Amino acid sequence: MKFYPKFKDVSLPLTELIPTMTKASLGLVREAIGQKNEKSFVQAFGALSASCSNCHEAANHPFVKIQSPGEGMFSNQRFAP
Repeated sequence: MKFYPKFKDVSLPLTELIPTMTKASLGLVREAIGQKNEKSFVQAFGALSASCSNCHEAANHPFVKIQSPGEGMFSNQRFAP
């Protein structure tokens, strides 16, 4: 958002799009962390990952899908058509 607040082919600025698409799921992640509830955290992280992927799609970058991290750097991203 800081470096690319607006994409030329996206009608809504990223400064509005990202919070709109991720606020609820981020709240669930924070809540699960605060409760130290691992099961809730895993579910909330999954919801957040889906929100992020949906946001990438809304920003015309559907090839960036967020997933649970595995091993290695950036393993939470899958760059597939």
